[in-house]
Amino acid sequence: MKFGLMGTSSSGKTTLAKQLSEYFKFDIVKEIARKYPRELLGFESIQYDIFFDQMRSEMFSGKNVITDRTCIDNYIYINYHFKPRKYLLNLIRAWVQTYDLIFLCKKLDFIEDGFRSRNNIENDLINFFKNNLIEYEILEGNKEERFEKAKNIINRKLNK
Repeated sequence: MKFGLMGTSSSGKTTLAKQLSEYFKFDIVKEIARKYPRELLGFESIQYDIFFDQMRSEMFSGKNVITDRTCIDNYIYINYHFKPRKYLLNLIRAWVQTYDLIFLCKKLDFIEDGFRSRNNIENDLINFFKNNLIEYEILEGNKEERFEKAKNIINRKLNK
């Protein structure tokens, strides 16, 4: 099974990915963008590298996996800042089918960590889900509430 965590910066994705991975013994696909120097993130070619590196990491992950970010996040970022190549939308629509479920983590209070920006793509993500008929669950509340809700949803999916 593959569960994707999405959301804007400072929405608790990494914390939740670690909690869920530990609880379910799932692999984590870490946020690929963190491997790139921050000063390079504004370049279109780097964003495409991140997109395809994220996809590659997900492709070669284990049988059961939690993704800390998804390729969809990368697509939305590219779409927001650059003119995406025409094939990218079809590719991302097909790739969405590889997830059993996507969780949208609602924004928390911003924590400066030297990597994140205050970029808020939450509305863009929701619009993308709705326009492309993508099933998703919203996670909000504190980290314990988010974990409990996600854990219950994943347990239901696993027990089907």
